[in-house]
Amino acid sequence: MSTVTRRALTAWLFDHGFTELGGKATSHRRFRHESGVVITVPGHGRQNLSQKHVGMIVRQLEASGFDRDTVRRDLNAR
Repeated sequence: MSTVTRRALTAWLFDHGFTELGGKATSHRRFRHESGVVITVPGHGRQNLSQKHVGMIVRQLEASGFDRDTVRRDLNAR
């Protein structure tokens, strides 16, 4: 999988019905879908997310009903 930026992931989440939860005293951004899944996007460090982090997010999305291959294809296209 090619690199995925925090900005591309955030845009994908908004495009697929996620809403941003209110902030706390942290730089991480949390997004909730109507299905109940909550995705946390780091707000610090490198712009490009690690493959491990992307894999964890894709597994969370798959468990909540999103198609794994579609998610990976969409994120790579951004």
